Amino acid sequence: MSGRMAGAHMLGVHIWREKKWTDATKALKRSYPQGGMLRRSGLVIRILGVCTCLLIISIIGMFLLHLGMKNGDSKGGPPRAVSSFVAGFGLDTRADAGGENASTEYAERAASSTAGTGSAGTDAESSSSSSSSTTTKPSKRKSSSKLSSSTRTKKATIKIAHSHRSETPILPPQASTAIITSDSSPVSKEECLAHYGTRNFLESDDKRTPAVLYSYPGSGNTFARLLIDYGTGIYTGAMFDDERLVEALPGQEKCDSTVIAVKAHPVHFKPVHLLSGRVTKKCRREGRLIKGFERYILLYRDPFAAIWSDYQRRLNGGSHSKEAREGRFSEEHFAEVAVRWANDYVDMLNDFKMIERKVRKRNVMKVTYEDLMTREGGKREEVLREMVLFLGRDEEGEDRRRLECAFVLADRRDTRRSGKDAGNQKRKVLTREDVYTKELVCEMWEILEEGGAAEMGYRLPEGIMCD
Repeated sequence: MSGRMAGAHMLGVHIWREKKWTDATKALKRSYPQGGMLRRSGLVIRILGVCTCLLIISIIGMFLLHLGMKNGDSKGGPPRAVSSFVAGFGLDTRADAGGENASTEYAERAASSTAGTGSAGTDAESSSSSSSSTTTKPSKRKSSSKLSSSTRTKKATIKIAHSHRSETPILPPQASTAIITSDSSPVSKEECLAHYGTRNFLESDDKRTPAVLYSYPGSGNTFARLLIDYGTGIYTGAMFDDERLVEALPGQEKCDSTVIAVKAHPVHFKPVHLLSGRVTKKCRREGRLIKGFERYILLYRDPFAAIWSDYQRRLNGGSHSKEAREGRFSEEHFAEVAVRWANDYVDMLNDFKMIERKVRKRNVMKVTYEDLMTREGGKREEVLREMVLFLGRDEEGEDRRRLECAFVLADRRDTRRSGKDAGNQKRKVLTREDVYTKELVCEMWEILEEGGAAEMGYRLPEGIMCD
């Protein structure tokens, strides 16, 4: 009996102790509801400790780098302190040197083969003084000829190496041939083809949009595109297809970042469409044009010449080389069309003004077809040079011989009208003097003068006076 009482007593004590422990645990939880914070706090402390160690290691590394820069390799290798520090991890400090040296070697070859020939004997000077260590403060473009040849070579090398990563195409095989020197004048078409006849597409880049070569139809857009093609070595494209131009302008089928400029006419594409990127599917296919166009070359031409040129093209089924001849020409039809197109020309002038208002001044360039046709005093080469520089091709823009050859190569019989009889045609070739009567000219000029053509310097055709 006493044994049972003793067992019951012990059981009661055990139950009492368990109850007390349970009550104490509940009280502790009530007092510290965030009991798990102790474990989490320990984890945070460990993380902070690891970060502190990494910070200390970074500081030590920067200190060693600072010391190494004072006694680093003068030939461009990594500092000795850094080399020894990295060597501790079993890494090769020259792992990237091969790629860097390779790109430098490529840039040097590119510079020697594509550098401009604006100053006579540039290549000869570069090769004879390549070992020179002269350091010259960069100067403005106009005084670049005063730099030492080694400095010019270094400057060209850096520019080509940088542009190759962004947009410069692979150099053509012809680029390895000797560049025509500036004193070897004149040049033949064969020489120009050998040295500057190769054109390429740019590497695709969705962040880059081509410039717009904007003009009224018949203003010499095709001729200007050929000049840009050969002046830059990069193809130009167009916003619409024209199979007749593919042979002369292989970039005709492109309207994306692989071409340096694209052709457009205000009668087809208004500024609001160009600025917003709402153009043809050709320019938007596969998302290649992700934004509106930002740079514009506004190409002007005498309205009477432009209208007559475009009329001849349409009269001959879209041909860019056939002239209008007697028998197929209707004076009444031309008079009706010419007056209507004079209004279109005024609309073009207003579109150009809108572009000038909406686009930053540095992104707009104005060119006249007449300047591109002026041979005296190197006027046309200077205008082309400004166009090439505007398009961001500094090296090509300073290559005077390239600019001269561009005009030689752009003179294609299949893209222009000679205005002369071929000798085997029975019907006479009509000229502007034949088709523009005084009454028609005065009716058109009333529209054109009021619309702003006179502000561009254009006047009535020679020999015609209007009341």
